Amino acid sequence: CPRRRGGQMATQALLMLPVLLGFAALAIDRGILQVRDQEAQSAADAVAHAAAASLDGSSDGLERARSAAASVASQNRVGRVEVALDATTGTIAEVELGQWTGDQFVPGTTDPGAVVAARARVTRLNIPTLFGYPAFGIRTMAVTGEAIVLAGGAGEIECPLPLAIPSCALPETDGLCGADLILNADGDDSAGWARLGSDRPSASTIRAGIESCGMSTVTT
Repeated sequence: CPRRRGGQMATQALLMLPVLLGFAALAIDRGILQVRDQEAQSAADAVAHAAAASLDGSSDGLERARSAAASVASQNRVGRVEVALDATTGTIAEVELGQWTGDQFVPGTTDPGAVVAARARVTRLNIPTLFGYPAFGIRTMAVTGEAIVLAGGAGEIECPLPLAIPSCALPETDGLCGADLILNADGDDSAGWARLGSDRPSASTIRAGIESCGMSTVTT
């Protein structure tokens, strides 16, 4: 009977409605947490960049790095709660200064000249859940963002690439004085050398110039 089948479908729809609403509530809560997580990560990025930009190898640079980190932290929000450096509640920002070994961050400021990196961690605690998670007994959650930024400067590598430039390829000046050299990408060539303000030859052009000096080139 069409009327009976219609009643059965209506009953099934009513039974499924709470389940569908539950999934929708979970999706809303999850979406809010993702936004808060992105806010925490953005704040951590900004704080780490501010701290690293002030590092200059001096003790004063360490103090400026912490001051810059605190200033930038206060300009960020996670869920409308201001980020505060070394706070104990709300949105907490932590900053560590130290060294970068090439694959990991090592905190420590004993030698200011060796401090070349900043690590920032931003954590927002007790984010209230609104719809779906409370049904499972989860009423608050937390998000954390972390970033490591290098201040630049000299570094170390295990296998340096040797580079030799024949004297006949240098400008007619006192050695390298007054010669500005740049790397210049050119098609499939990786790089080339050139004088600033002049034509910028490709690596192929430079290779030909070196060979004209009676030297051989090796491509690896």
